Amino acid sequence: MKKVLFIIVSLWFFAIIFSLESCHKDEKVDPCKALHQTSADFTIMEDHSNIVDVDKAWKYYSCDTVSSLYVRFTAKDSLADSYEWHIGAGIYNNRSVSLNFPTSLVGQSIPVMLILTKKPNSNCFPKDNGIDTITKKVYFVEGCTHSLIKGTFVGYNTLSPKDTFSVSIDLCKPSPYPFQTQTTGSFVNNILPGCKLFVSDNGNLYGYKELLFLSGGVVCNYGGINGIATIGPSKDEIIIDYSYYADVTTSNLTKKKFVGKRKIK
Repeated sequence: MKKVLFIIVSLWFFAIIFSLESCHKDEKVDPCKALHQTSADFTIMEDHSNIVDVDKAWKYYSCDTVSSLYVRFTAKDSLADSYEWHIGAGIYNNRSVSLNFPTSLVGQSIPVMLILTKKPNSNCFPKDNGIDTITKKVYFVEGCTHSLIKGTFVGYNTLSPKDTFSVSIDLCKPSPYPFQTQTTGSFVNNILPGCKLFVSDNGNLYGYKELLFLSGGVVCNYGGINGIATIGPSKDEIIIDYSYYADVTTSNLTKKKFVGKRKIK
């Protein structure tokens, strides 16, 4: 009797599994799930593509506030039939537009409008007419005082999270070295213990939420200290990826990541 009962239960179990698999196979995939209606949405980015070496190292991010006067606007849809940008008095028709704005815009904002057209998918979106218009504002700020990258941040290196310390970043400061041809630059203090790292303007580049510093040479008894600091995900958080040689005689590059939060006064 027990053997018969076992066989009946087993058959019942496999029947349920087979039924579930059959139902799963019969499910239809929604052909519209991965599609979207016509959208003129676009990104705003500080553009450093004119500086080839820097362009490769810079981590591009979308932000409607910029401290650079070189700005790139790019439509998210790469398959549109036409793009029509209205930026100031200019009209542009490429998917991506890079412009150099005048210093007179610092402290102000301007509207940027994109009209995008493409053949709509009427099966998935019967109300889509294939035309969309989006207007955003880009805000220009004075970088030395208003960039979020400036400040003091308390945190740790990811390899030793219990050892906390502070790193301070200051921009557009006079050079402490009178022999340098570049008279201003940025300080990244204490990224290595006790090191007051100054990087002249020809060795660093900053934006509203990012700083790239390339010191090179011998600094603070280390064989060069290079890195990139990025604000995010919130305006009071920072990540600094940096590298250095422990001394000028070694060829072993040390890489570290600092994670910190802004010290509020």
